Amino acid sequence: MKWKLFVFSSCFITVATAVNGALCEAIITVNANEIRSDISQLTQKTTLYNYGTITSDIATDGYNFDIYNYGTISGTISGGFVNQYIDSANAFNSINLGAGDDLYVYINGVDNINLTTLINLGSAEKYDIKNSSIIIDNLQTWNDWNQSVKLDGTDTLIFSDPSVVQPGDVIKHISETLKVSVPGLDPASVPALSQSYGSWIMNFVPNPNYPLSNVLSSVSSSEDINRIKQFSYHFNPSVLMNPIKTMNKFMISNILSYKNSLYSGFSGSYIMSDKTDAYGFDLNVKGQYNDIYLSAGFNFHDFSYQDDYNDFDGLMYGFNIGAKTYFDNLWLDGTLGLSFVDFDADNILYNNETRNNPFGFGWYGTINFGYDYVLIPDLTVSPFVGTSVATYHVYSIDDTDYNVRGGGKVEYSFVVDNIKYEYSGIGTISVNGDLYGALKVGFVSEIDNAGLAIGFDILKTDEEIGYKISVCGNISF
Repeated sequence: MKWKLFVFSSCFITVATAVNGALCEAIITVNANEIRSDISQLTQKTTLYNYGTITSDIATDGYNFDIYNYGTISGTISGGFVNQYIDSANAFNSINLGAGDDLYVYINGVDNINLTTLINLGSAEKYDIKNSSIIIDNLQTWNDWNQSVKLDGTDTLIFSDPSVVQPGDVIKHISETLKVSVPGLDPASVPALSQSYGSWIMNFVPNPNYPLSNVLSSVSSSEDINRIKQFSYHFNPSVLMNPIKTMNKFMISNILSYKNSLYSGFSGSYIMSDKTDAYGFDLNVKGQYNDIYLSAGFNFHDFSYQDDYNDFDGLMYGFNIGAKTYFDNLWLDGTLGLSFVDFDADNILYNNETRNNPFGFGWYGTINFGYDYVLIPDLTVSPFVGTSVATYHVYSIDDTDYNVRGGGKVEYSFVVDNIKYEYSGIGTISVNGDLYGALKVGFVSEIDNAGLAIGFDILKTDEEIGYKISVCGNISF
């Protein structure tokens, strides 16, 4: 057996010769910015990778011709079978075939193919499309595309707008496993395909992951439907901030329970309520500068929110700083905080676009005035009044809450065997009707200044009733 290797300019040909015949194949590569006019006739099966320009007519002489056309072929290809392979968006360049010649187009791994781009490729014996997605702007154009189309493992057929496809429309060129997407569709519904008398029909069925669909199914008037939609984050993104408001109200109220002593503390907490559930941690540090007590805190919460109209979750993280000063027994304190939120929430219809997983943020500030009545050396009662403002932002929607509240705080402590036991309770009522109460029990070792505290909070708002359990370890200095 003899082996021979022939190389011609920008292509190489490998020839294998055996006793009973010959097996030949060739690979031709035309580089970018290269213009070729000498590729005119095939002498064996050939694969062409064209990144440049080919101006000559090409005769295949009946040999299979596989083409990856990333550039331009201005000549005519005739005389056999031509397979065009498309694996990227820049390979959708048409090929001119002679009369009676057959073109097979194979597309694999290309997302968001525009239907016009497909049609501009021209007529082919077959379009074989795999692992790709196709955008359809006009259903009639898709159905009128008179080609043999095989969608094999195609990920998604995307109808660019809800007006493009209606329930009961016949969809051509599809298979049973095909997924269908309609951006901007009412999230209460999802597209589904069914077969009827041999044709595939588009339907829209209730979204099983969408709580609002169960409510809307019992409502008939358009006025009631539009009213109920405003309770859902899918149509009213400001609803996303409801759990953030609950968690921030717990933080704003609980700030009053911090001790005046200098310490650093780490706490873990769990919030459970009618709609909001969250767990997280807080890191707090308190110091003193002259007669001013300073505080700084960092917080992180993983939360979920569920009611009759919504079901979503997310992560909230942020920080706050505060200061407190005394004028004899009269005191003044203030806090500023900032929270950031990553939502896990999809199918949000906003400005006529479907959006997913938005980012939100909010800030809050409080000022409180109080007076410490020291009844006995270890028992202090502190009535106070205060005001707060909180602003929440998601997309371009802002929501600001103002509030005035009043209440009182009781602190009691005693020492036994170098262990200081501390008890405190807080109760507040706000002009907006919010009620808040908290109890804290803890101890501190006077030998190493390390302590532990357990807290129980309750918050009642117009939206829900919530409970918070926390465990805090701290070191005084």
